[in-house]
Order: sequence, then structure tokens, then C-alpha cells
Amino acid sequence: MKRDCRLLLCEIPNVALLFAQEDDAYEDYQKAVSCANKTKGSGFFSYYVSYTSIATACYTGGRRLVNKSLSAKTICISVLSVICLYILPIYGYGLSAYGQPGDTLARQVPVPSLDVLILVDESETMWNHTDTADKRVQAVNLFIDQLSASTQPGVRHRVGIIAFGTEPRVIPWTFLDGKDDAERIKREYQTVHDTIGNSEYTDINKALAKALEIMKAEHDPDRKPSLILISDGQPTRPSPPVNEEQGWDVVYAYLLETQRLMDEFKAVSYSGDLCPADGGTPLYTLTVGTDVLLQTGRSTPKFVELYKRFWQASADSTKGYYETVTPLDEIGSAVTGVFARLLCGVVHSKRLEIEEVQEFEYTVEEEYFQIFFTISGKDSPAIKAKVFRPGQEEPIQPGDEGVEWREDVDYEVWSVERSEPWAGTWRVVFEGKGSTYFSYVLFSLYLIEVQQPSHGAALPTDKPIKIRAQVIRKGEQPTAVTVRDFKVSITKPDGTEKQLSLEERDGVYVGRFDDTDQEGEYGLTFNATLRDGTKVYEFAKVEIFPSPWLECLKPVEGSAYESDEPIPLEAKVHLAGGASLVDVELKAALLKSGGVAEETGLDCTGTGESNVLVCSGQFQPGYDAGAYVVNVILDAALPPGIPVHDHSTVAIAIVSPSPTATPVPTLTPVPPTPTATETPTAVPAPPPTATPTDTPTPLPTPPPTATPTLPEALAVAALSNPLQCSLCGLAAIALLLFILWVVLRRKKERQQESEYHDHLKRLHELERKNLWRLEERKARYGPNPPLELLNEIDLVKKEVARLERELGRGNWT
Repeated sequence: MKRDCRLLLCEIPNVALLFAQEDDAYEDYQKAVSCANKTKGSGFFSYYVSYTSIATACYTGGRRLVNKSLSAKTICISVLSVICLYILPIYGYGLSAYGQPGDTLARQVPVPSLDVLILVDESETMWNHTDTADKRVQAVNLFIDQLSASTQPGVRHRVGIIAFGTEPRVIPWTFLDGKDDAERIKREYQTVHDTIGNSEYTDINKALAKALEIMKAEHDPDRKPSLILISDGQPTRPSPPVNEEQGWDVVYAYLLETQRLMDEFKAVSYSGDLCPADGGTPLYTLTVGTDVLLQTGRSTPKFVELYKRFWQASADSTKGYYETVTPLDEIGSAVTGVFARLLCGVVHSKRLEIEEVQEFEYTVEEEYFQIFFTISGKDSPAIKAKVFRPGQEEPIQPGDEGVEWREDVDYEVWSVERSEPWAGTWRVVFEGKGSTYFSYVLFSLYLIEVQQPSHGAALPTDKPIKIRAQVIRKGEQPTAVTVRDFKVSITKPDGTEKQLSLEERDGVYVGRFDDTDQEGEYGLTFNATLRDGTKVYEFAKVEIFPSPWLECLKPVEGSAYESDEPIPLEAKVHLAGGASLVDVELKAALLKSGGVAEETGLDCTGTGESNVLVCSGQFQPGYDAGAYVVNVILDAALPPGIPVHDHSTVAIAIVSPSPTATPVPTLTPVPPTPTATETPTAVPAPPPTATPTDTPTPLPTPPPTATPTLPEALAVAALSNPLQCSLCGLAAIALLLFILWVVLRRKKERQQESEYHDHLKRLHELERKNLWRLEERKARYGPNPPLELLNEIDLVKKEVARLERELGRGNWT
């Protein structure tokens, strides 16, 4: 990893040469920032030394001496300059000037350039029933304003809009290079919205087909693509007719067509490592007004449930997420969540009831490079927010350094890029009266990557939530980071909160939460503490709903069976409230070397436990010895036909039968034969060595005169001025200690890199084996494999791709 070495030389009459480690020298860092800002453009050096082990040099103990003597200043400057210019580059440390790319003082981690297509439902149901207040328009405007205020140097975000009903209307790509661009595309969308109004049908597939055409036409793998769908999720089409009156099969066939379109978006992928999207084009679905569809009789619970499960699975398979927006005023908060996750930020939202002045405090760490404060869904224009920097009495204002501000009818957005004062406690003060939603978004050097569960995922009741996460340092070459402590706080639907500590396994932190008996939304707050004390956060949520799930009891993972004995099969089907489960089918496949060795069904019966079926069966004996995989699959349906799929995979071994024991005759003990002393193998005798004598050792030849080393040169310079001897001696010792520290640190880093590489290789091999098993299952389903299986294959493929990228970009020397 390349690091920046910066030497800060402020006002020559009062030299402040700072050697400070950023992780634990915040005060020195602030002095460096302040001084660099003063000297920027003045002709002085403006550099800062980071990632060193020396706390402060030529600044504290010898400050007065340095200030009085020009020679002392020269020596200090020489020492630090040699370290930055000559020594650190040997070990991979770079030098860059303040204000240039790679700057540490005003460091801003780049974010990916986005290509976002927003699909907005403008059908009759949206206009007249589910969104009569045009909240979707405000949501689109808010997202555009947020994105226009988030552009980092060298990054250009691009937005297009597809307003659809019976036919799609396209607002072409617009680069958001500033507020004017944002205002222009907002006006264009408002015009389309006003003219397309009250379209009779909701042909989502036609809109998706148009989006696919646009994405493929200008696909750039260096830009991160994404789709945002805002709709009530109820598809209708005039010809061939699709609506709920046509029946379940017609609507379900339409959704299968939707799924095929979504599969094609997987080819529109992003190849960058900044906030990657391994599933192709992620889909973020915000469903609005489903409660109104039920209240007005325009849909039924079975269809609403079908739409919800379908869009949930589609979003999850693309590494996006699904959210039901209820009440509708919450849509601004939901859009802010999409904005944050697209750029790998962390978002925390809450609903506020403001009766009087309210104040909230937020801690901003050194590692943050941009923060957003968004107020949305205001029911009164009198509600205003003021934002205060650490230790400041006056609020920030539009036009301040690093500050962007946007406002519309029911929202306002404050965006602040890193500028001083930065780290510390920020205050947000609300004035006015009414209700609103407040979202705090932070962008940090560090990211908690939650691998399981997916944000917004739907999981069965009573099935344990498996948790896998790791902390990543972002950048062009993201790297995993070990932490001092990693916890998850889980809030259940009834408001109770439980803490879970994660354990480290092969570089990933894992845990399991078993208390999932309540239906509804579970909030997960991840909190990791780095070794230097820095806090890293992430928020996620999952929905627990009644759905059957499978628990495999036999065979046990890693067990072995002899080839002449049958392999027992036993599993439990937890109905999880779905007692009316129909068409239950449980089958198992024995897989080896890319083929199915045997397939069999399991017979299920009820048990004394409520809502539990016990199923059993066996594989026949007679298979060759080797490694096998047992795949147990549950296929069923919840009335009126919502498909249910779950599976469990177990690795086992089949071994050759043990040979029949042959009686061994008892032998009469024989006295032990004396063993001859072992004679070592003959080796050629070494040539005789001369016996040491007391002959004096000759004096060494004086070495040729060499150029003095830097410490020697410093010593000579110091002796020429006795007043500076002490200071220069300290500088020389500090330099030698620093060089030793760098060498040892580099050696340790290389050892850790090698261990990490071996760990990645092991993980990669395991994931490839898992992918092969899943592909075998897929082949057995023919042309119509279950959607859940396809989603799982996609997830494993993404993990394999991620590991291959990690292995490909590492410097494992």
C-alpha cells in the first residue's frame, strides 16, 4: 500500500517540523493542517509526514534552540528531507505535495462514477390512488440533488429517467457536474410527469426493456450502473392482457418474463474495485402504496404478497435491495438510503416529531471524507435545520468551504466535504414545529462489508440469522482489516435489543442469531472498533416472515460411510407458521465429480413438535470410495401458490469396507535379541583441520576512505557547533530507530500479505467447489430452475469473482 510522506515547514522564523502518526496524534495533525493552509501558495514547503513512529521532532523539546539557530533549522530540515526524499521511497512510501493527487491533509477517497437509471411509475393507479401527492417526484428530485452534491474530483455521475405507464418516456443521460445540471434534469422530468399523467397501464417489462437497451448502448465497465424502480409493483398490460382479473397464472408468467429481463442486466457489470457491484446492475426497488391497493380493493393480499416476494428476490439477487415505503412521507428517507448504499456510505435515519428546538450530536472521525445531513418529508416548511462544526458557535452556510446546500418543497440537503474544523462532535439543531425524517450519511475510509444477511432480505421465521462481515479499507485496492472488537446490535420488531459478538474465522467475522420468533423487521447495527480505536458502523435490516425452512440432521457434515452400507437421510421441515403448506416435496441427491450418483425422495410425517415435519430416507450402498456431496432440497408452495424453496448441502466421504479381521496366532515370547550398536552410515572424512594456536590475529587492513553516511555527516555538522550537539545526536538516533522500524514493519507486512494470500486461495477453492455443487443442482431442474437457486448461484459467483480479483491484484512477493 502506497503511503504519503509529508514534511511540514511553516513560517521559517518559527519552524514547526511535525512527525506525527495520524492514528494517535490528532492534535499534531490539526496543527499541521492549520499550518499547511496558512502556507499554501506562499512558496514554502507544505508537506506532512504520516505513518511514522516519531511523535514530534524539532518542535517540542528543542524548540527554543531551533528557533535561535539557523544551523539547527538546517540540520532538522536536512534530516526530515532525506527521510522523505530518499529513505521512505525505498520501502514503497511516496511523496506528494499539498493540494496534489494523493493529498493526506485534505484526503478524499474517490467514489465510483455512477450511471443511474430511475424508473418511475406514472400509471393510473399511482396518479389516482397510491401516490396522489406526487411524492415520487420529490423523491426523484431529492436523489438528483444528493448525487449532484456528492461529486468528488475526477468523478462524474450520470442520471437518466424513464417515466412509464403504458409506454415508457425517456429523459436521456445527464451528467451532474453541478447544481445547474441537477435543476435542468429536474425540470425535464417535471414536464414529462405533467404530460404523461394518468397512463392507464403499468407495463414494467417494457420500461425494463428500454432501460436494458440504454444501458447496453453506452456501457462502460469503469462506471457503476444501477437501476432504481419506484412503483406500486402491480404490473398490468393491454395486449396480451395482464392484470389480476386474468388470474394467478397470467400474472406469474408476466413476472417470469420480468425475471428474464433482470437476468440480462447481469451482463451490464462494473469492473472497478471502488464500492464494487458483483451482481451486474443492482436493482433498488421502492414499492409505494400497497396498503392503498388493499384498502381500495384494487388488489388482494395474495397478489400483494406475490409482488413483494418477487421484487424482494429480484433486488437481492442483484445485490440491491427492496423496501416497502409506508407511510409515503418516508420515501425521501428511503431514497437517501439508496444514495448512500450506491456509494458505499453509511446511513442512519429517524423520524422526528419537533415540538420545540431539538439538538442532535454526531461524532465525525478523521477517516470520514464527506458527510450529508438530509431532512425530508417535512409536513411544514417552517422546519429548518442548522449544522454546527466542532467547537463552533455559528452554523455552516451555503458557500462555505466544502459546503453544498440543496432545497425543495419538502426537503433540504447539507453536504460537507472534508474541511476544517472536521473531526469531533457536530451538532444539528432543528427549529420549527411538525414531523420530518432526518438522515445522517457518512462516507469513510473504512467500510463494513456485510456478506450475510443481505440488506432487505426476507428470511423464514425461527430460522437462525447467519451473520458474516468484514471491515474493508476502501481505495483502488481495497484490503481487509483486522479489528479489536466487532459487535452487532439486533433490534426485534417489538423493540427489544440484543447484543451479539462476532468471532473471527479466516479473516471474516461470523455469528448466529437464533431468536427469530417474531414476524416483522429486524434492525442490525454493526459496530467495529479498529486497533487504533476508530469506530466503524453499518446498518442493515431483514424481514422475518412465516415461511417453511429445511434443517438437515443426517448425514452430518464431514461424516464417512463404508461403501457397503446405506447412507441415512433425515431432515426437519419447519413450517414456521405455514401450517397450510401444500405440495411438499423433499428430495436428496448424491453428487460426485460433476454428476448425480443417486436421487431419492424423503417421506415426511408429523411429530410431537408443532409445525415440524420429520422426513427420512436413504441412499443405497455400493458406491466407489471418494468425496461426495449430499444436497437436500425442499420444494413446496404456500396458498394460493407462492413458491417456497430451501436447501441444505452436506459434504461426506465414502470409504472402502474395513477388511474382516483375521485371527492372529499367539506367539511365544522370545527373549529380545541383543541389538548391535547402530553404526552410522559412512561419510567421507572431512579434511584435517589445523589445530588452533595462539598465533596472534593479524590486524585488519584499514578500509578505503568512504563517503560519510548521513548519521556521520550529522555528527560532523553537530561537532562544528557544540551548542547543537545534543539536538543533532537525538536526530541521528531518531533516524536510525526510524530506519529499523520501517524495515521491521515492512518485513511484518510481507509476512501478513503472504498469510492473507494463502487464506484467499483456500476460500477461493471452497467457493468454487460450492459453485460446482449448485450448478449440478441447477442442471437437474432443466430450463426452469427455482429462482432461489439462481439467486444463490449468483451470490456464490460474486464471491468467487471477488476472491479472484483479490488474488489478481495482490502483490504477494
